[in-house]
Amino acid sequence: MGENGDLLQNINVLDVLYANDLERYAVKVNQPEAGTDGPGTKDLLHLNDVEPLSPRMADEYPLFDAGDLLVSLREPHLVFVLDPDTKETKWHASAPLIQQHDPDFVGDGWIGVFDNNEDFTERGTMLGGSRIVAMQPHTDSMEVRFPTSASDPFYTDIRGKFQRMPNGNMLLTEAQAGRVVEVDSTGQTVWEWVHPPYDARQVPVVTKATRLNLTRQQVDAWACSSGNTSAVP
Repeated sequence: MGENGDLLQNINVLDVLYANDLERYAVKVNQPEAGTDGPGTKDLLHLNDVEPLSPRMADEYPLFDAGDLLVSLREPHLVFVLDPDTKETKWHASAPLIQQHDPDFVGDGWIGVFDNNEDFTERGTMLGGSRIVAMQPHTDSMEVRFPTSASDPFYTDIRGKFQRMPNGNMLLTEAQAGRVVEVDSTGQTVWEWVHPPYDARQVPVVTKATRLNLTRQQVDAWACSSGNTSAVP
């Protein structure tokens, strides 16, 4: 899309998979909850994130170029980096991801991924919960950055976001639990916020939390802020 909302380019992701010998990922999709009818049976890919590699960070990624796209497909458990001009996939990864979200270029050649690690239990008890996985394509390295042995239980079967902080902490959105938590480099909780439940068994979903580099004074100046007394008639 252009600055005015004009369509500049349209890429068929299924065509990309076939052109790069990745069609095997499309045919292994399993959606038992969709049955044999309905729109869910046609959601082969479920593209849930696209992030361009910025010119500022491009030198940190030897295999890629500025403008390449980092793409996440939830249903085939697949992330890949795509040249939008040639439609070539320069790198891809699947295992050990399970229905992942929010891959990001996090610097120093690493790609961070919110791995939902879905196991079809209510609290992730079979596989240990959701994770933040880091991959470094040019060295073929993989690390689990969260959780650690010091971490509290953490699991969301769908949705989920993470944000890496300048001090090394991470802000995590445990979407289905209605919870936002910041953890330090050891995996321990720094602070958390949980959305109040609206009945005995359910809490509202929190789809995304973002830490903004703003002061309290700047936020209080917003017209919608409770701290902006000048906006009160």
